[in-house]
Amino acid sequence: GGGGEKKKPLLGAWDARPRQLALAVAPFFVLYLGANGLYIAALASLSPPLVVSIFSTTPALVALLSVPLLGRPLRALAVAAVACSTVGVVLVAQPWAAGGRASSLNSTSAEAASGEGGAAGLGAAAAASVAG
Repeated sequence: GGGGEKKKPLLGAWDARPRQLALAVAPFFVLYLGANGLYIAALASLSPPLVVSIFSTTPALVALLSVPLLGRPLRALAVAAVACSTVGVVLVAQPWAAGGRASSLNSTSAEAASGEGGAAGLGAAAAASVAG
């Protein structure tokens, strides 16, 4: 190899300069702090299973918002993966149960709901990996 080859930047299209990296990461950091602040605020007034269920809809929101904001097509397999994931989280978290326990359900149906939720979550992960 001759000396004419141009060296690739360490971070892909971004230069390795600290200021440029900080400016690139700053919006993510602000959004991260905002999301976690909202999560903690929600825990102050709602039950933990309900908060987990609400905040676990993030993949669905990302998939839906990527259509108008990024011009990305929404494929049927991605919709199925998001739906299975959301159902799985809700079945595992059981937000309808008081205090995170299955007080309104008997223990057998609560265990079945958790099993179905786990299966839905695994199905969603498989569908998302195929959807790319």
